[in-house]
Amino acid sequence: MNAFLRLVEPVLIILVAVLVAGNIIVLPATLSLGAFVLTLSCIFLFQTLVRDLWILSKTSKSDRFIRKPVFCLETTLGILGVIFGLIVYLNVGYGVLEVSTGEWAVALFLTMGLCYLIKDLVISWRPFRIYRDPDHINIVVSRK
Repeated sequence: MNAFLRLVEPVLIILVAVLVAGNIIVLPATLSLGAFVLTLSCIFLFQTLVRDLWILSKTSKSDRFIRKPVFCLETTLGILGVIFGLIVYLNVGYGVLEVSTGEWAVALFLTMGLCYLIKDLVISWRPFRIYRDPDHINIVVSRK
């Protein structure tokens, strides 16, 4: 990942948290647990998508596809969060959360911060391990 993105993304994470804390970006004060988890998971995946599109735009076509049998940990967690959020959201038995502006700001900061911190981690299945691969944007999942 280039130096520009390494500097800009943390600043944007802080900026989003400050804008939410300052009521510039207004989020719902009352929502279900499922909607809360679903919202944070979608933001997590959106951040991943924006970063990946930025990196792809700066990568030559010949360097884009290298076959490795791995999954991006960040995308895996985001998808699992969306699935879990949908399950909880669709379950009628869960009540309503009251989320203050400050709690939203902290939740967004922690979610986006985690997304940034694990951006280079991938999951390998043979042998099973999680390791750092900063170039995994170029990885196509294969079964070899």
